Amino acid sequence: MAQDLLHALVQLYEAFIGVYLSDPVLTFILAYWSALQIVLVAVAVVIFVMSAEDFLIDVAYWTLTVFDRKPQPGLPTLLAKPEANIAVLVPAWREADVIGRMLRNMAGTFVYERYHIFVGVYANDAETRREVDRVAAQIDRVHRVQISHDGPTNKADCLNGLVRGVIAFEAESRCRFEIIANHDAEDVVHRYGLKVINYFLSGFGMVQLPVRSLDRRPGEAIACVYMDEFAEWHGKDMVVRSALTGMVPSAGVGTAIAREAMDALCKARDDEPFNTGSLTEDYDIAHRLANLGFRSRFVKYTIPVRIERKHWLTGKNVMRTRHELVDTREYFPNRRKASVRQKARWMLGISFLGWRQIDWHGNWINRCFLWRDRKAPLAAPTAMLGYFLLGQWLILIATAWAAFGWPPLPPLDMPWLWTLITINMVLMLNRLAHRAIFVGRFHGLKHVWCSPLRVLVGNYVTFLAFLRAVRIYAHHLTTGRPIAWDKTAHVYPTAQELYRGKQELGDVLTYSGAITKLRLESALGVQQKTGRPLGLVLLDRNDIDDGRLADAYGELFGVPARGFDSSLVDARVRDLLPRLWAGRLNAFVLAQKSREEVLVAVGEPLSDPKFRLLHKLLSPHGIRKVSLQFAPLSDVAFGVRFAYGYGPLAAAREQVHRLLQKHQAGSEYEARLWGKLRCRYVRIGDLLVRSGVVTHAAVQRALWVAGERPLGEQLIAQKSLSYAQLSAALSLQRDLLMLGTKTVRAIAPDEVSLAA
Repeated sequence: MAQDLLHALVQLYEAFIGVYLSDPVLTFILAYWSALQIVLVAVAVVIFVMSAEDFLIDVAYWTLTVFDRKPQPGLPTLLAKPEANIAVLVPAWREADVIGRMLRNMAGTFVYERYHIFVGVYANDAETRREVDRVAAQIDRVHRVQISHDGPTNKADCLNGLVRGVIAFEAESRCRFEIIANHDAEDVVHRYGLKVINYFLSGFGMVQLPVRSLDRRPGEAIACVYMDEFAEWHGKDMVVRSALTGMVPSAGVGTAIAREAMDALCKARDDEPFNTGSLTEDYDIAHRLANLGFRSRFVKYTIPVRIERKHWLTGKNVMRTRHELVDTREYFPNRRKASVRQKARWMLGISFLGWRQIDWHGNWINRCFLWRDRKAPLAAPTAMLGYFLLGQWLILIATAWAAFGWPPLPPLDMPWLWTLITINMVLMLNRLAHRAIFVGRFHGLKHVWCSPLRVLVGNYVTFLAFLRAVRIYAHHLTTGRPIAWDKTAHVYPTAQELYRGKQELGDVLTYSGAITKLRLESALGVQQKTGRPLGLVLLDRNDIDDGRLADAYGELFGVPARGFDSSLVDARVRDLLPRLWAGRLNAFVLAQKSREEVLVAVGEPLSDPKFRLLHKLLSPHGIRKVSLQFAPLSDVAFGVRFAYGYGPLAAAREQVHRLLQKHQAGSEYEARLWGKLRCRYVRIGDLLVRSGVVTHAAVQRALWVAGERPLGEQLIAQKSLSYAQLSAALSLQRDLLMLGTKTVRAIAPDEVSLAA
């Protein structure tokens, strides 16, 4: 059938183009399709073997689920077990952007008392060192361990330095750590993570908690591939592996090693427990522990959580019990290049170097899992060959359909192969169904429908990683040079992403390290007594500056936050909002993005009534959409006070601009000067509240009934203020502005003089 169909198609092609195909061309075509059949047989057999292996894992999982239903200990039992001392190791190289938030979140999350966090920092990484020192000054249980040499080396080397640092700390503090836990600088930990480790590590050398991706939007395909893969790996495969072999590979995070196991590793490797010759030291260490006689286990522990949800039928709020997994979460790469680099490193460490360094060990079940770990270099090109063959056969079917009007079967000289292909199709549907099940369990139904489509993306990325891994390994073999550590860039979630929009301003400020929890609690006490907004209370007490407050508001509400120079705003745009209402709303129009949209800077969140009023004030100008941007309170107040018209600072600004041009100073230098001046400006109402002569409520009442009258005069009319008190506040406001002027003089050219 194959030969007849191909001959018929060739004859049709010759008649269409009017050119006779020579025998060599025809021979090549027939040989090409014969070769495709041979490749198809090989691909079908390989896919069948790997799919059957996946199916056996599925069968084992559901068998364990049905017949091995050991009840987990209750949360009170978990909490009642005496706490062992735990050292949490966090290797860091150029992690200044994330390490501070991660450490504060970790220290504020764990429901555990007897633990310390050790962060390994290289000598030539000053930014990370400063961030760690800043956190360590606030949190006693955080310690910086200085790696004795410059970085980067590799993660294993940094971990070895951390182990030495822990031992040195023990000698100084006379405290022995019974458990060594590993985390990375991007990890979001669970509050009961250390409690679970403390309970389940007894009798084992290592335990591994589940690792999963933080939720991503369905459109973030590459990041969602990690989400899907880890949902299935740590929801099913690791459970089966732990039960059948008594050994699980470490994921590098959410991992804890018993002290006796760590001591054995140190003894076996001259006080360097982590293998610096491996790109995947986490995977490597679990196998070396097994060779030393230590068992490891995967712990999938859930706690009941009561949550309020709307009933799907009645719409009423009802209380539900949800089982929350104790795990470690993080963001995985969302860019193709970063994902290829990371997966290539995994493939090199596990499949290429792992085969050479770890070899094959254990019983036949463990060896089967070793094969499962190392099959990626075979699976990746096989999947792409499968797609190629599918494309070739679809082209043949489409051509035959166009020629004969009916869809013949692709030409196969081996009919039994259709049976194998059919079995593979059934196993593939089973594979996709299981992926969807575990994705739905971990990440919700919104991701189930697209998880089968993301398998294609995953295969493509894995194939690119395979090509990169082969190239790097071949270069290593031919040159003898060691394979360099390909570090993954880390991203830590914002407070809004972590708390899913349910956090308060205080949560964001403590999360970012702007204030300590002790200072926050004190400020909250003042807020409850006075009714003044928390942000203003913190500014009154000099706990934070208004720049950090603007950043916190931006993160809290998910909008941009940045400062601005009001004098650079187009007067026509600025005047869309009259000065009177700009002061009352604490808002300043920055730009007109389109005929119907403007960008407005605000120093504080606008209530719904105020936001509707802002819309109403701008609507006569044809504005239908208002985009907000948080800015330092001083920038907004300074703009309201001085930007409308030719104010008292306009002449000074022109003078400074001319002199800076004379000294050939750039615009960035000038912006810095005026930023120093603006940050000293404080609203008169805030100064009056800080001095204690009026209340916040009195200022707000006066502000909204003053009409065109200045705020101070309205407060005097309300008998909330005397002329002497107002005069003192105005004098203080001028003094603060003069202090800013002196600061500007200190960094400006000598000839620059500013008028107050």
